[in-house]
Amino acid sequence: KQWYQRRVRALDRLSVLRSIYNAGVRFNKRSEDYKNMVTGEISSKLPLRANLLEDSESSIKLMEEERRKDHISHYLLRMAFCRTEEARRWFCDTEKELLRLRLEDRPDE
Repeated sequence: KQWYQRRVRALDRLSVLRSIYNAGVRFNKRSEDYKNMVTGEISSKLPLRANLLEDSESSIKLMEEERRKDHISHYLLRMAFCRTEEARRWFCDTEKELLRLRLEDRPDE
């Protein structure tokens, strides 16, 4: 069961990465159309909502769980995409774009 959950999470991340890539092909990466297409996919499949919650015990546990799932899915795909230089490059470029989008989406602190 645990392996199945990890696999599903990795497939969700792959879906997000593909959406980022496809949106980049269709739109300028700085356009609102691009951002709108991608942010919905990120928030539904790779949420890090707990970062925005208050510092209660339940939100801290939720944040830790979301981050753990995020890290595991990243490393599973990292292993899967290390076989060829082209796949490795695509994965790294798309992950960098995911990070950029997440950082831009953070509220000012």
